[in-house]
Amino acid sequence: MIRLATKKDIPRLLELFNSNANLREDDSFKYKEHDIKEDITNPNMIFVYIQDKKIVGAQLVEFWKIAKWCYLRVLIVDKKYRERGIGTRLIKHVEKEAKKHGIRLFSFFSEKGDKEMHKLAKKLNYKKGKEFYCFSKGKS
Repeated sequence: MIRLATKKDIPRLLELFNSNANLREDDSFKYKEHDIKEDITNPNMIFVYIQDKKIVGAQLVEFWKIAKWCYLRVLIVDKKYRERGIGTRLIKHVEKEAKKHGIRLFSFFSEKGDKEMHKLAKKLNYKKGKEFYCFSKGKS
């Protein structure tokens, strides 16, 4: 089952989002409760995938309705539940929801070495774009 995240999901989302270094711009960044609270409000949304009565995957997205663009910010699936199609189902669900709002452009960034995400992108017909560098300053 896929549904929108709520405040009661924050502890599990923090656990998931902080479990994978590929989701962070640099190694010093860790998601905090206020980050997740902010991310479950518009224009951001977090869709969660429930299996075995717990959250095993999540997709953080931004819908930009005027620009008709969806930014797939974060996709995470619990390591124990990978290779079962959960990431695919989350992305397809988000695409379906976005299309209800007239959104037709979808994009995301991924680390250069994140082979799992590159494989999923290819499977879902996403095209590789330019390579980018992330620059950051200060601490969160």
